[in-house]
Amino acid sequence: MKKCLCLLLSLTMLCLCAGAALAETVALKVWGSQEDQELLAELCEAFAAEHPETTYEFTYGVVGEADAKARYLEDPAAAADVFSYPDDQIIDLVNADALYEVTRNHDAIVAANSVGSVNAASVGGVLYGYPMTADNGYFLYYDRSVVSDEDAGSFDTLLAAAEKAGKKVQIDISNGWYLAGFFLGNGCTLTLDENGNQIHGNCKPTSELPMHTETYTIRDDIGGVVHCHPPYLTAYALANKDVDTRAYPEMMGNFCKFECAPYGRPGTDKILAGAIPILQNKRDIVLLGNHGVLVVGKTVTDAMNKTEAAEAIAKALFLTAQLGGEVPLSDEECQFFLDLQKTK
Repeated sequence: MKKCLCLLLSLTMLCLCAGAALAETVALKVWGSQEDQELLAELCEAFAAEHPETTYEFTYGVVGEADAKARYLEDPAAAADVFSYPDDQIIDLVNADALYEVTRNHDAIVAANSVGSVNAASVGGVLYGYPMTADNGYFLYYDRSVVSDEDAGSFDTLLAAAEKAGKKVQIDISNGWYLAGFFLGNGCTLTLDENGNQIHGNCKPTSELPMHTETYTIRDDIGGVVHCHPPYLTAYALANKDVDTRAYPEMMGNFCKFECAPYGRPGTDKILAGAIPILQNKRDIVLLGNHGVLVVGKTVTDAMNKTEAAEAIAKALFLTAQLGGEVPLSDEECQFFLDLQKTK
């Protein structure tokens, strides 16, 4: 229901704030994820039916929330009039003059949503979007026979209660989306400029900061960089082995293979030296010998998604090896998927 309300309010805002409601015919481009295309059409048709005084011509594009900012910045003139985006993109979108300030029904919108939701859709106290969810956070599940509500109030008391009962607490600490919560929840902030200079925050940047900043200069299409040490990709890196297959169509069709760069000392300019030629060859995922993995994408979210996909692939191939090895596809079939990858 909130999603429906969000879209209808967004359409109203665009029509009124842009002066489009006075026009006889209004053309609006709407972006949404693939799974939301049918819903978008239904909502737009319902909106048009409620406003018969104006003729609306809707066009739809398949652009999900995670890619909204990157697609907008690629060509603002061709971008959608209505789209959703995650709150970590709002500053860049505001700086690009991509968003209307919400003025119509402002107070009603603020009153209908939580403070956190309103803040997430605001910059400098100015509301630039309609909240779609009350919270995009994570959930803690606990057994009240072991952990009281009071114990669950902090991670320290949660761990203490679990230890006392001989129980365990499980969390995926290799996932950056989860791990960031520990830093942010403890007040850790860090802001760097485009040259890697710290301009705000109370935390020190990683020793691999030079690697991150230099990676952005390797290719023009790199807009996000992820460096991490997930277990299966790191295992291949420690063995100095490429992640390669002739049996996994999804791997060949999307990535070809993950090459392993020669070892370079961490924290120095040598760590990236062996990876540069691989990245220049349009590879987005590079194993860093005896270290970890470096992944690039159009956005940080894109790079993170590729990292998670790569780790899943590496795990599958590792487990396949334990079962006696993969059963390869024919040369013709392999070539089909490798050629498919070249077109992406």
